[in-house]
Amino acid sequence: MNREKLMKIIVYISNILIVISKVELFLCCLLTSIAIVREQVEIVVFLLEMIGLSILTLQISKYLKNYFSRE
Repeated sequence: MNREKLMKIIVYISNILIVISKVELFLCCLLTSIAIVREQVEIVVFLLEMIGLSILTLQISKYLKNYFSRE
């Protein structure tokens, strides 16, 4: 496998991870609001951790996409 193909694959995987992270972030925010209304503290804490993980994944994916798209 040459370098260009590998870079295209990494950019493609990064694009998929960006979409998945955005959907996950939306669902976590939606479920967090439902859990707050129902006063379920444990679920809110778990979902806030998931939101943090989604944001981290989104940032890493965007960085990889930009890094490998430039070269």
